[in-house]
Amino acid sequence: MKKDIRLAQVLKRELKGKVLSRVAREVGMSISLLHDWYSSARKPSAKNLWQLKVLADHLGLTLDEILFDDQGTKQVISSTTFLDRGIQYRVNIEKMKGRE
Repeated sequence: MKKDIRLAQVLKRELKGKVLSRVAREVGMSISLLHDWYSSARKPSAKNLWQLKVLADHLGLTLDEILFDDQGTKQVISSTTFLDRGIQYRVNIEKMKGRE
């Protein structure tokens, strides 16, 4: 089954309220590439897949989550971010679907 790439939608949700140039600098990628992904002007290619992985890690997402908005079997019920010595961290509390 083919999945539709939903990268722009995921980025708009995850980067809401953040400055794209700052995020690009934090992950070491060009602002133009991040902007193109954010605005759906370009899709990731094999050449820049490593940058997508770095961005996904920065956002606390897997490649499936950032590309396809695939949450799998988990549901984030609480999330917080914090800075420690200039490094940003995100902690998620997840409820595993299908388990009570």
